[in-house]
Formats: sequence, structure tokens, C-alpha cells
Amino acid sequence: MISRRISRGYQGTTAIPGGALYTVFGGVMIGTYLKITLRNIARHKIYSAITIIGLAVGMACAVLITLWIRYEMSYDTFHANADRIYRVGFTTEKKDYYGFWQPGPLAKYLKDRYPEIEQSTSYSEMKWKLSYGTRGFFCNGGSVDPAFFTIFTFPLEAGDATSALSAPNSVVISKSLAHKIFGEGSPVGKTLTLDDRPGVMVTGVFSDVLKTSQFKFDFLISFSGAPAWMNMWDRKCVETYVLLRSGASVDDVSKKIYGVMNEHNPSWKNVLFLFPVTKSHLYTPGGTGPIIYVYIFGAFGLLILIIACINFMNLSTARSEKRMKEIGIKKTVGATRTELVRQFMTETVLHTCLSLILTVVLVELSLPYLNGMLATTIEMTFSGSIILLLCGTALLTAVIAGSYPALYLSSFDPAGMLKGGAPQTGGRRSFTLRNALVVAQFTFSLFIIMCVLFISSQLRFIRSKNLGFAKEHVLLISTRGALQQKVLLVKDELLRSPFVKGATVSATDFTGFQGAGTGPIEWEGKNRDKLLEVGFNYVDEDFAHTFQIAMARGRFFSKDYSADMSDAFVVNEETAKEMGIENPVNMKMSTWFGRKGTIVGVIKDYHVRSLREGMDPVVLIPATAANYLCVRISPADIPGAIASIERKIKEIVPDDPFEYRFLDSAIDRLYQSETMTAELTTCIAVLAIFISCLGLFGLASFSSEQRTKEIGIRKVLGASVARVLLMLTRDFTKWVVLAAVIACPIAWYSIHAWLQNFAYRIDIAFWPFLLAGSVVLAIALLTVSYQAIKAATRNPVESLRSE
Repeated sequence: MISRRISRGYQGTTAIPGGALYTVFGGVMIGTYLKITLRNIARHKIYSAITIIGLAVGMACAVLITLWIRYEMSYDTFHANADRIYRVGFTTEKKDYYGFWQPGPLAKYLKDRYPEIEQSTSYSEMKWKLSYGTRGFFCNGGSVDPAFFTIFTFPLEAGDATSALSAPNSVVISKSLAHKIFGEGSPVGKTLTLDDRPGVMVTGVFSDVLKTSQFKFDFLISFSGAPAWMNMWDRKCVETYVLLRSGASVDDVSKKIYGVMNEHNPSWKNVLFLFPVTKSHLYTPGGTGPIIYVYIFGAFGLLILIIACINFMNLSTARSEKRMKEIGIKKTVGATRTELVRQFMTETVLHTCLSLILTVVLVELSLPYLNGMLATTIEMTFSGSIILLLCGTALLTAVIAGSYPALYLSSFDPAGMLKGGAPQTGGRRSFTLRNALVVAQFTFSLFIIMCVLFISSQLRFIRSKNLGFAKEHVLLISTRGALQQKVLLVKDELLRSPFVKGATVSATDFTGFQGAGTGPIEWEGKNRDKLLEVGFNYVDEDFAHTFQIAMARGRFFSKDYSADMSDAFVVNEETAKEMGIENPVNMKMSTWFGRKGTIVGVIKDYHVRSLREGMDPVVLIPATAANYLCVRISPADIPGAIASIERKIKEIVPDDPFEYRFLDSAIDRLYQSETMTAELTTCIAVLAIFISCLGLFGLASFSSEQRTKEIGIRKVLGASVARVLLMLTRDFTKWVVLAAVIACPIAWYSIHAWLQNFAYRIDIAFWPFLLAGSVVLAIALLTVSYQAIKAATRNPVESLRSE
């Protein structure tokens, strides 16, 4: 009837065809589109809320991940010459070991010898004690050359950057440290005490180091005042940084400096290379490094956004039958497919804009939690780049979410739609694609959940793995300052306490070889072509007892052997293995820094670095004092034990601050990236399931609504509630199961590739795949069942009467 009236209305009228009439008023069409969209939102509140909330959550997740990636990629990019600054690294000729510790003279040698190098500086960071009067502070300090402020952009708020570090005993301090020590007064010209050595003059104050810097120093002291051993070619004790001249080729310079170390230490067989400072945070030479997590979360963010867009597409196409007459009338009066696409894209853009407002709110509410979780300072200041990010995310979402519904809805045949039938174009195709989109949505969700389960399992494996020593209830107490001079007295006093089960000194904190270093060793009968790089640690005779490490052969250091302090070594099993000697006890050995002696024992292997790495060869050297006093305490009263230890230390060194940390916490920080990944992926997995089930809820609701008459007839004919429930949930169950089948091999491949980053890793078991599929299926069934039960228990008389 409607189509005949419209046809008669246009008979004999040719002045303004329908398409032209539609175009004449094109200027007001956008306003009309907006009115139609707002009316549809008001009329279909549940569907509109589902699409807007789903898009908002998806975009918020994508924006947060993008902000985090932007933050991680910004490390050390704030330097004015960031693109020309390089770290000098070394590797072996076989490229089986990489490091950045270098001899002190290297920086000056490179600058003097190679004209492509504009400036160079040494950098050696460690914890020092700074004192002013009777007040002492433990701070991170770096020894640097005067060119440091020329190479790096650390603005001075007081003092002259070009001359601040010229004098041997000059020091520049951070703004926050200056305020802590001197209050509001000017610190320039004041004298400090460095590790109980007076006469260090403050010559400048620099702005606090940004968190997006690899450097973590509170003050800088002139390298010209460093001890003689730091200026020797046979000691690796500093990092070296160079600033290349504009236009210089980094590859050419790397080739030129390749053999510099062999000129001075041929036995080391070390070769040099240049590594960009802007890559130091995320990349490691010879491997991928933390950049892999940027890729992982970037992919997860995109997947979440796609899941949200799939929701919109599914609900838009599912509700197409509700708009048949509207589309049919518009096509009949002359609306072209392009104009209809424009209308539906306008609707999508409006939905996206409403979602964007909610996105901004969600991001602002989430940032404090994200910063607390990741220990970052991410902000969403509405700068040009942030506004571009938000608008870009919204535009990308609108294009992905709206393109298919717009093309699909505009393709319907008007004659069939005006008669009230199903769409004659693409009907079966839309049903098939809609199912495919549901499968894709749950495939992505299942993939993320499976990744979460394996990442969590690997993290639990790392934390529970026996590291070869007892790490629980051990305090690491910094011994910088007067404590190092009196550590033997303090240790003896602590061992009398009922709270203390053992105490020893160590140069390292079991998270690496910082403070003790690495280097090659020589031994009698060694093959000249073999190079063995080992890590060193300086410990006392109670080390093995305190950390409960057993001996494999020989003995540990002992006060009963007076010669141990001058010429004894203890090596671990890995060192003996690398030496190719089953029992190296009583063999002569020497280090790269000139110490010679005899191996008196072989200690059982224990891990000194992250389990991403294999077992390290370690050589222990006897010492009476080192960087840390390691105290094993009774777990019965930990607060009481700490208070007792602090009191006893303060009695002996009252001016030193008492600083400690737990060894197991220090080791846990080695896996900060994995911990962060587990926490973030868990949040992302929850969001993925939430968005997917939100869409599933909408589809189930719409499906139940469309099948009201069928359900009523089936119930009249005797169908039970359970049978109707099975009918409504069967299709959705089928698609979730299919998604699990697709997600499993993709997740297996991805997890297998990620686990290759660990020398010690879990086996890929079957149960996480089964658990993920079961959980998602259960959640999906619960989501669908609510609408299914509601439809199945409805009185069939009401259903048929309304039809």
C-alpha cells in the first residue's frame, strides 16, 4: 500500500526528482541524522547503553595502553642531543656475553683518538653517604667528567654547567636533596662530607632527574677526584657515554672502535660497539629486552578495541529488521546508497563521541590506579598530542565499528522491506558474518585469558623456584659511611642477639654483579683461546652459613686459615664446569685485576641474576667489609628484630642513617616486568570478557525478542522451559566452543615464543587451555541464560497475543 501511494505521488512530476530533492536539503541532513540518532538512543535505551559503554571501555583501555607505551618509549628522549648519544658496550668475539662496564680511561681515549666523537664521559653510579654537620644521608651518586652536562640535558638551577665539575672535589646536587639538607638556603659554596671524607664543595644544583631517565642519581661528583684504580685499563668500573658529531655514522664509528679494548687488554678478547641511549630502557644488546611487553600490550589494546567494535557491528546489524521500513522509504524517495552510508556513519560517529566523553572519565579515574600499579607518572594533560590521541582513537573506532553496518544496512532492497519481509540483500550473509564476529570476539578474549594463565604460572614458578640459597627473612643493610669501617664490630654485636640467626657481608645484593663486577679469569693449564668471563663477589667466612649454601667440594673460607684473606678463592659449580675441570680444588687461579691465589672450594650453584639468564659462573673472594651487611633474622617477631638491629647499629654508628630492605623483595624486583604483565593482562582479560559478554547479552536479548512468537508456539505445543532454554543457548555455546578451538593454537604459539626469553621456564600444559575455555563458556552461558530464562518462562498467551 505504501509503495503504491509513493509511486502514484511521483507520476507526472519531473521538475525535482527524488534524488535531487534529497540532495537539495543536504545542508540540513546532518542535523536530521543527529535527531534520528538521538531518538533511536532514547527509544532503545538498553541497546544504546550496551554499545556506548562497550565502546567507551574498549577505547579507554586502548587509550591507557597507548599512554603507557608513549611513556615507556619516552625514556631519555628529553635530552637535546638524544639522537647522537650512545653507550659504549662490549661483547666477546663469539658474541655470547654483553655488558657496559668499561675501564675509566676509555672515555678520554675515544674522544682524543676519534674526531667523530664530539664529547665523552665516564659514569659510575653507587650509593654514598653525604653528611652536613651531624646529619647523614644515603644517596645515589655518580662520578662523571665535566662534559656530562654538555652531553646530557640536566638543567642546572644554580651554578655553571660548563665548570661545575672541573675541580676534583666539586659536587652538584639535586633540588630535592638540596632542600632536604639545607632547607630553603642556597647550598652553593657549602661543604659536605662524602663517606666520612670531608672537603666536597657544592658547586651547583640541578633539577630533579625525570622518572623517564635511566639515570637515578641524587648528586654528581667530579671523576677527576676518583681513586687511582678507577683510572686503570685493567679495571672495569665505569660506564662510558659518547656524543657523536652531527652527520657522523654510528656504524663507521663502531667499526673504528671495535678493537680498542684488545689494544690494552688482549687476553680479554672484548670488542666494543655503540648502543643508542634512547634504546637503553627497552632494548638489550643481543636480545629483545622489555620492548616485547610494549608489543604485547599494544596488541592487547588493539584487540580490546576490536572486541568493542565487534559489539557495535553485531548489535547494529542484528537490529536491522527494526529499520527496514525507514530505509525502504528513504530509498524509494530517492536516497542514494552513499547518502544512507553517510547517515549510518553519522550515527556511529555520534555513538563514538558519546563514548569518547565516557572514555575520558574512565581514563582519568583509572590513571591513579595504573600509576600505583606500575610505579609510573603517566598523566593525561590535554595537550595537542593527547587530544590527537583521543580523537584518533575515536575516529579509528568509528571507522572500524561503523563501516560494515553502514554498508550492510544501505544495501537492502526497498521493495521487500516495505512489504515487511526480511532483507533480500545480504540476509544470510549478515547472519553468517554476525556469527563469525562473535567467534572472533571470543577468540580474542580467550587468547588474552590463556596468556594471563601462562604468565601467572611462569611468575609463580620463578618465585617458588629454589635459587640455591635461602632468601627469606634476610635484611640487606647498606654499609656506606662509618658502618663499613666498623662492620666487624656491628656484626659481632648482632650475632649475640636472639633475633639474629646469621650475618655476613656481601658486595652484591643477589640481583647482579653491581658493586663487584665481572671479568675473565686465568688458571693453570688453561687453553689460551678459551675466554671465561665470571662474576665476582666479596664475602666473609659466614656467607655460606648465612645463606645456607652447601659445599660441593673442598671448604669455604675460614678464620682458621690465615692465608685465605690474601690468596684463596671459592668458585661455584658452573665455574668449574666452564673451566672443564671436575675438581679444581687446590688449583692456582688469577683474576683480570691481578689477584692470584688458590681455589680452596667449590660451592653449590646459586642464582645471582634473573632466571631469564642461565646459571652464572661466580668466583668468591674473602673480605672483611663490603657494600652490604646481610642479616638473617628470626621470623617469629620481624618488627622486633628490625628495631633491635637498628638500635644496636645506632649505638655503634649513631650518625649513619639506618637503611635496609628485604632480600626477597630485591629479588622480586628482577621480575617487575613479568609482575606488571601479569597484573595488566589480568585487568585486560577481565575487560575483554566484560565487553564480549556485554555484546552477547545484547544479542541474546534481541534474539529472544525476535523469537517471541516461536517460543510461544513451542510452549503451547508442550515444549518445556528446559527445552526452550537449550534452543536459545545452543547457538551461542557452539560459537564459544569454536572460538576456543581457534584460540588454543594461537595462544600456544605466542606463549611458547614468550617463554623462550627465560632460561628456566614452565612446560606448556593442557589445563590452562581447558580452564580458560571452561570459564569463558560458563560466563557466556550465564550471560545468555538470563535472557533465555526470561523468554522461556514468559506466559505464551501474552507472547502470541502481542504478535
